Amino acid sequence: IEEAPEVIEAGAEETEPAAISGGAARVPAVLPAYAEKENDEDWKISRKKGLVVRYQGREKRLVYPAQVDSVRLTGIADAKKGKKSKAFRKITEVAIPMGYTSIGDYAFAGCKELRIVKLPSTIRTIGKNAFAGCKKLRKVELPESVKFVGKGAFRDSGVKSLVVRGRKLRIKKNAIKGCGKVYVYAPFGAETFKSFPKKARSIIEMDE
Repeated sequence: IEEAPEVIEAGAEETEPAAISGGAARVPAVLPAYAEKENDEDWKISRKKGLVVRYQGREKRLVYPAQVDSVRLTGIADAKKGKKSKAFRKITEVAIPMGYTSIGDYAFAGCKELRIVKLPSTIRTIGKNAFAGCKKLRKVELPESVKFVGKGAFRDSGVKSLVVRGRKLRIKKNAIKGCGKVYVYAPFGAETFKSFPKKARSIIEMDE
């Protein structure tokens, strides 16, 4: 990064972001034993759609499974607002494996203890209000594969740094509504900055 980024304001105190390094967030190639089980009752899935419907266990650090009951999983289903278990709302870290292409509406909304989210380079869509209300989430890195970010995806969360790796992704300002001041990083010429024409005058080139 060559210079301090332009700040996109949504209202609160200014917070200096942590340094951003090159490279996409890494997801473990081998999932931990508790997520590799062929018949894992902690994960409710949709066999027809190949989606994770709900995590029903009590782990706070989750690595989503690539497969359960011989079903290859490709995403996280939409969640009904307010229907998450108390245990799920206390998760602190989430890693999503390669092969997942979507995160559904409200998937992690209201998870106030969630601090770390690791997305694979296969993710294409992030649904409406997917991370709304995640108060302790500070930084999110969107891989180059992401093509769509839903309305209010990070609304009222603690996000202070949003790293966009792709040049063609445009994000509506309401995606970070209620987050205070957010630093948005993207490559030169990124479409993302057209979403904030009045505030984002300088585009910061990141290390590849």
